[in-house]
Amino acid sequence: MRLREYLLLAAFIAVFLLTRLPGLKNDIVNTDAPLWHERSEAFVTALKTGDFSRTYQKYHPGVTFEATRFLADGSLDIIRKFYNFEIYHYSAKLFVVFAQLTLSLAAVYFLSRILDFKKALLIMSLLSLEPFFVANSRLLHLDSLFTLFLFNGLLLAFLMFKEFSVWRALFAGFFLAGAFLTKSVGALAPAFVVLFGLFFAYRGNFRLALKNLGIFSAAFFLFVFAFFPALWAAPVETLSAMIPQSREVAFEKGHSQLFFGEETDNPGPLFYPFVLLLRLSPVFLLAPVIFYLGKNQERTSLKSFLAFLGSFYLIYLIFMVLAPKKIDRYMLPIFPLFAIWAGLVIPQIWKKSAALLVVALLAFQFFPLLSLYPHYFAYTSPLVLSAENANKIIGHKSFGTGVFELRDRLAERYPHQLVASSDVGPLKEIYGSFRTFEIEQTNPKYYELLILGPNVEMPQIVGVTGRVFKQVDSVEIAGIEFWRIFR
Repeated sequence: MRLREYLLLAAFIAVFLLTRLPGLKNDIVNTDAPLWHERSEAFVTALKTGDFSRTYQKYHPGVTFEATRFLADGSLDIIRKFYNFEIYHYSAKLFVVFAQLTLSLAAVYFLSRILDFKKALLIMSLLSLEPFFVANSRLLHLDSLFTLFLFNGLLLAFLMFKEFSVWRALFAGFFLAGAFLTKSVGALAPAFVVLFGLFFAYRGNFRLALKNLGIFSAAFFLFVFAFFPALWAAPVETLSAMIPQSREVAFEKGHSQLFFGEETDNPGPLFYPFVLLLRLSPVFLLAPVIFYLGKNQERTSLKSFLAFLGSFYLIYLIFMVLAPKKIDRYMLPIFPLFAIWAGLVIPQIWKKSAALLVVALLAFQFFPLLSLYPHYFAYTSPLVLSAENANKIIGHKSFGTGVFELRDRLAERYPHQLVASSDVGPLKEIYGSFRTFEIEQTNPKYYELLILGPNVEMPQIVGVTGRVFKQVDSVEIAGIEFWRIFR
């Protein structure tokens, strides 16, 4: 690499961290963050005590996420012992952010083997600055890690088909094992790679297919086994629990969503197209249209690459559409494909002396990083004109957004009062478990304030008791009342 490329890489790292580290301590405590802390601690305890079967806790299975807790075990134990939840939570998020940075740098390298270095860096820069991707990457959750493991694995699989080497097969297996060990839906990727190899890449050459795909498959299973201690102790029991749980959650249980004003556990096949409309920036939304409708020489030269990635992501999208459980962040794994389209289109527009158009498009992507800071989960595309319009299409959920502002508001205006919340987990961790209650499980006579998240109606239990609450305050984020306070 030349000096200029090192400087560009340093700039990428700086921008990546500048959009993750500032405000990371007090931006969000997602609803299930306390659960992920518990699971991570249980994972580490199981490793220390040799009770390996207990490293399997949930169908996800979240092993890569929990492994960051294991790598940071000593420092996090000290923080847990001597500091409060906020510092502990922030420290855990730091390790996840740097894990994502490492995976992003790996993606730059693998992309540069397919494209040139500048385009590879541009693509990953666009992905890393996409508002909804930034929101998820600042979260104590699985989706951004899963997205990057999956993307790296697919890039290496394509490179393996382009020019086989044992190292490429091994590393493709490693990254796709990482995707599977993060979220079980990652099993789609190695299956796709094998089928693609059999029917396209090695069609008519069964011996070569058996050899190359055999090495890849062996690497995948080896890494899954090596990094999932539950398989060491109880492989049959672990898989027999994991597979039906995954099927039950994906295809038998839904997830409550407010879709066009109707609350439903399965919002149907149109939900994800609207998620992409609301959550993608205009740059990402328009990029594939411009790429395929305009004159683009790379459309031919990169035909096989885009066909490979596009085929997998289409299968993933269909799988997600068919599954009743639908959540907006489940579309995050598709974002790298939009980043590639955008990274290929922007230089072409620039070359055609349309620099002003490029600047205008990128402004739509970068401006929310300033205007919404640090509440990027409130992002909605400017194409729907306002957050209120977006909320009418897919209702916002609190998911811990703005919970620190809520805590500060309570401390400032309603000190020491007992509260009940519709999203109790995050608030309980930072406001105090002894004075925070779950609305549905607590008689209103035991608390003084009632807090509802966005689009949450007054619970029936409150009306049954006869006690009347009136709204006295609210915490607004991006023009939406995220937290309404009643007394």
